[in-house]
Amino acid sequence: SEAVEATAKNLQALGQAFKLAQEVDKAIPVYEQAGAKSEDGEILSRLAALYLEKDEFEKCSSSAERALQKGGLNNALRAELVRGQCEFYNNRLGAARRVFTTLRTDARQEKNRSMEQIASRWLTYIASESRRRQELEQAI
Repeated sequence: SEAVEATAKNLQALGQAFKLAQEVDKAIPVYEQAGAKSEDGEILSRLAALYLEKDEFEKCSSSAERALQKGGLNNALRAELVRGQCEFYNNRLGAARRVFTTLRTDARQEKNRSMEQIASRWLTYIASESRRRQELEQAI
């Protein structure tokens, strides 16, 4: 009813309420609106995670990229991680490898050992998945 102004902060609060209520389909368009109005990429980073949860990998990757470009993130490494996962699940292994390599480098610079290990595990998994796919192609 437009009783409350549709600011980025208010929209983010509404989106969080929908997410907490497990209403992801209702949260996504609210986060889209909030992300467009926000001065930083935090809301877009959360939106990317919602798209990942909904298996909408193209939108996930795009939202994570926009979040990283906008900046001002509380945890940019988390946004990079989500972006890499979206690239992987969208069958873009080369792009995923590049994202996780960057993530590992950034995590080392920030001395975030946990995120560095996560990125390294993803890189190992991508390498084995690439080999598996190549072997399947050769067998056909």
